[in-house]
Amino acid sequence: MKPSEFLAEVVAVNSAALSQMPDDVRLGVNAILTADAFFGILFDQQQSGGKSTHTKDDQYRDSVASRSECYRVLRDTAFAIKHGELKGKKVRLVRTAGQVQRRETRWDDNGVWDESPWSDEAVMIETVSGDRVRVDKLVEEVLLVAEEELSPAGRPPATLAQIRLAERWERCVETAQSTIAAAANASHKRIRQMRLSELPLAESPRSPAAEHEPANRTR
Repeated sequence: MKPSEFLAEVVAVNSAALSQMPDDVRLGVNAILTADAFFGILFDQQQSGGKSTHTKDDQYRDSVASRSECYRVLRDTAFAIKHGELKGKKVRLVRTAGQVQRRETRWDDNGVWDESPWSDEAVMIETVSGDRVRVDKLVEEVLLVAEEELSPAGRPPATLAQIRLAERWERCVETAQSTIAAAANASHKRIRQMRLSELPLAESPRSPAAEHEPANRTR
């Protein structure tokens, strides 16, 4: 399978599936591992065609990681998932598989993850420095990095901070939309109640016997 085919038929499909169910750990792990595998497949093709400036797979991955912080996190996470724990001397942003967990996704006002019981959940990676990033958002960025490796277009890779800021903005928009929709529903309900209150009250039906009685009786 060519790198472009693997990217389109495996990595992109896994990323899309995770985006629909960001709290699914299985989908998160699949997306991480296949996104990282793409770079190995691409290196193999480049080396076979004599187009790679690197002699080893890990050298090429290090090169991509030096340019993309998000890929660096994903690569270290993929290695940690495969080996359980990374104990070597190489500096890693993620060292254990346990740093991938399903967590709450609510932000507080300082832009820090706040584990609120009523918030939505997502699979997240926590780096050794304590930064957390959603796997679905991370994989989406790495997918763009992979596309840039296939067909360079001069796109600068996003940082973790940019990914986190974009996710926070999306949640703000979703919250605003929900608030507006709730306010609109409440307004429609109040208008309906006001209109109903303005309708004249229906007269009580008279009994058949009362209809035949004269209105005024004289003794």
